[in-house]
Amino acid sequence: MIHIYAHRRRARRFSRIVAPLIISTLLLSVMLTSASAGDAHMSPIKEGDRIMMGHYEQDNNATNDKEPISWLVLEVTENKALLIAENGLDCLPYHSQPGSITWEKCSLRAWLNDDFLNTAFTAEEQKAILQVKIKNDKNPDYGTRGGKDTNDRIFLLSLKEAGQLFENDPDRRARNSAVAAAKGAWTDSDGYGDWWLRSPGVDSGNASFVYQSGEIGYGSYGNTVDYSKCAVRPAIYVDLSTRIF
Repeated sequence: MIHIYAHRRRARRFSRIVAPLIISTLLLSVMLTSASAGDAHMSPIKEGDRIMMGHYEQDNNATNDKEPISWLVLEVTENKALLIAENGLDCLPYHSQPGSITWEKCSLRAWLNDDFLNTAFTAEEQKAILQVKIKNDKNPDYGTRGGKDTNDRIFLLSLKEAGQLFENDPDRRARNSAVAAAKGAWTDSDGYGDWWLRSPGVDSGNASFVYQSGEIGYGSYGNTVDYSKCAVRPAIYVDLSTRIF
C-alpha cells in the first residue's frame, strides 16, 4: 500500500508539472496558427511601391486589349492604401463649361465615379475601392472656398496632398498616356504633362493643377475649369485586406 501511495504521489506531482506545459504548448500553437492566418491576409504593399490594378485604354490602339493601370502607392495606414495613377490616363476639362464650380459639382468628378470606375475596374476590383470622405479645403494661397466635403471612390489630389505626399518636384511628374496626348493634353518632348488637382484656383472659375515639371507654384492660380489640355491622374483608397492584394 505504501508503494502504491508513493506512486500516486509521484504521478500527481508529474501531472502538476507536465499539465501546465502541455496547456502552454497548445496555447502557443493556437497563437502561432492565428498569427499565420493573419499574415496570410496582410498585404506586403508599402509606400513607394507600384502596383497594377484595373485596365484602361492608354496606347491609343483600340484594336488590342486595354492596358493595365500602374498605380503609385502614396500612403499606407493599417489595411488601407492611397494610390495615384502613375501616368496621366486621359484628358478632360475640370468642368464641361466655364464658370464658377466646386469639386462637388464638377463634371470631372462625375466622370471619375461613373464612367471611369465602370470602364477601368472589374466588379471584384471595385469591391476593393473604398468610398471615403474627401475634404475640400479652400485654396491656401488665394482663399477660394473648396465647397462641401464629398464622399468619393475616385478623386483627384488636393493642393495640400500634392505638396505633402511627394518628396520633390521630380517625384510629382507624370507622363501622359498616348490616349491623353491624342485628346489634346499638353505634353513636352519627354512625354510629361500638366495634371489636374481638385482644389480651386484663384477663384471658383479656375481649378489648380501640377505643372509638367512637377511644380505646383503657379498651378495654385489654376487654369479655367473648361481648359482642355490638362491630364487626369485618378486617386483611390483601396482595402488591402481584400483577396486581390
